[in-house]
Amino acid sequence: MLDTNGLFIIRAASGHWEDCLLKIGEYYHDPRSHYIGTKYIKTLLRSALQSAIIESYYSELSMNVSDCFNNESVDGNKKIDFIFQVLNFRQSLPPEKQQIFFEFFKKCCDEENGEMIFNTIEEDLVIIK
Repeated sequence: MLDTNGLFIIRAASGHWEDCLLKIGEYYHDPRSHYIGTKYIKTLLRSALQSAIIESYYSELSMNVSDCFNNESVDGNKKIDFIFQVLNFRQSLPPEKQQIFFEFFKKCCDEENGEMIFNTIEEDLVIIK
């Protein structure tokens, strides 16, 4: 899989972003939409490349997602589609599943000055063998 003295770099979502994408995966079973994050990638790498060194580097970004909780917000709906990589997210889930997801999503956010802030983390994995 990786030659000796080889180097492999992967960038994927981590933290709350990964948690939300995995939660969305519970409702989408289309293989083209299957999502894997850094937790799963690290598990695979550790089993396949036991002697490899895995280093992690993090980039954090905060996003105001208050408008995502407003069903009528055009910008909020576009943002939800973008963040979770599902076109027409609200139209593709029944209301009861939307409610479950948005309650989960809200738990992944911090409230600051009356706004909902979603802290996203991208993790770069550097694999050295």
